[in-house]
Amino acid sequence: MSDKRFNAMITGVGMYTPDKVLDNKYFESIVETNDEWIKTRTGISERRILEDGATSDLAARAALDLFEKHNVDPKEIDAIIVATVTPDMFFPATACLVQNKIGAINAWGFDLSAACSGFLLLCKQVPYVSAELMEKSNLKSEDIAYLVPHQANLRIIDATAQRMGISKDKVMINIDKYGNTTAATIPLCLTEYYRAGKVKKGDNLILSAFGAGYTWGAIHVVWAI
Repeated sequence: MSDKRFNAMITGVGMYTPDKVLDNKYFESIVETNDEWIKTRTGISERRILEDGATSDLAARAALDLFEKHNVDPKEIDAIIVATVTPDMFFPATACLVQNKIGAINAWGFDLSAACSGFLLLCKQVPYVSAELMEKSNLKSEDIAYLVPHQANLRIIDATAQRMGISKDKVMINIDKYGNTTAATIPLCLTEYYRAGKVKKGDNLILSAFGAGYTWGAIHVVWAI
């Protein structure tokens, strides 16, 4: 790896999910559906609901979690990018509200509206672009530690893994617990799997997503923590 140059590295991860859980039985009471129908078509068993607060509260708590786990001083933060299509308000940017809530007094920030692919900062056809990225990076399926896909639908995730020749045990999945959290699905997966000891320094990860717009993209990441 010494002959490669990297413009950026992931040196810390953080997450936050609300305490309130809505399982599929809740939806059985309000629409004509059932638990089996939902899980078969989407892979979702439950999702989290924020009862009091807004997007900036979710983002701020995730940032504070990162600061605590990785011993980061908020004053060291240079920029805050909030990927969201549900901002607290149109102006000021949600990033500015997060900056204030976490005490990042030296940071500037902006919101990025690219729906589910916002975390990748790129504009997704996930199965095709992911396989193409592997070719460009001279990677074979056995070189990949994990595929980290956007958690929109389990059937789409399975199709992506099959096209890349990656077995299901090498695919990060948490759609069953959280549903589709748009731009947060990939960082949630990364944080959970890293904290569970499943991701090691030097691992090759393929991150891929698609979103409304229509935006899509994929990134090859070498894990640096």
